[in-house]
Amino acid sequence: MSHAYALNTVLDVYDKVYQTIEEVRNIDGGSDFKLGADCNGLLSYLTSYRFLMTALSFKKIFEILEPLTRTLQARDIDILAAMYLVNSAKESIVALRTEETFENIFILAKEFDDKYENEEFELLRTTKKRKVRKMDGELCSDEVEQNPIQKFKVDTYFVALDIIKTQISQRFTNKTIEVMKDFALLSIKRIKALKKNPKSIPIDAFKAVCLVYNTLLKLEDVRRE
Repeated sequence: MSHAYALNTVLDVYDKVYQTIEEVRNIDGGSDFKLGADCNGLLSYLTSYRFLMTALSFKKIFEILEPLTRTLQARDIDILAAMYLVNSAKESIVALRTEETFENIFILAKEFDDKYENEEFELLRTTKKRKVRKMDGELCSDEVEQNPIQKFKVDTYFVALDIIKTQISQRFTNKTIEVMKDFALLSIKRIKALKKNPKSIPIDAFKAVCLVYNTLLKLEDVRRE
């Protein structure tokens, strides 16, 4: 079961999930203090905008990453298609990092809240104003109180997107992509095509993989084979 499937299931049958946890707490929570506390913690989290905003943010993220994940985990992987999806996913993640997209997520959270009228969802908490003693030479005084929605956007939503983009870039560098393109030439489909037309092999075929594994492979030998 993928993370995307699990998250969508929770959102789709939210009321059933909540009722199940509530029933477990009411039946067994009295005799098992830890179980009761865990259930109360889950119920509190599930009825908060922190849960809604986080869940709906990752729902959008998973919609982008899920096709790429399935392609990379396929038994007969199409490497060229996977590389296209890598670049597409990176661009789509960057496209999510906008005020408009975040505002849309907040609207979806409010619609979810309205859908379940029997539950009262706790709003995001405002950061308390902290008294800071002014040191010699400092111009600032007390810390400014921050809007909780803006704080979530900057500290959670944008940060998550930045981390995902960075991880994709680090795992799929230009060198990695070139090597994977070379491996794509070894697929059954490409081998059959090259047998019919040997001259169709790219001029730079296997150059990248031979540079990486230069102690084991020689370009002339690999191309000949």
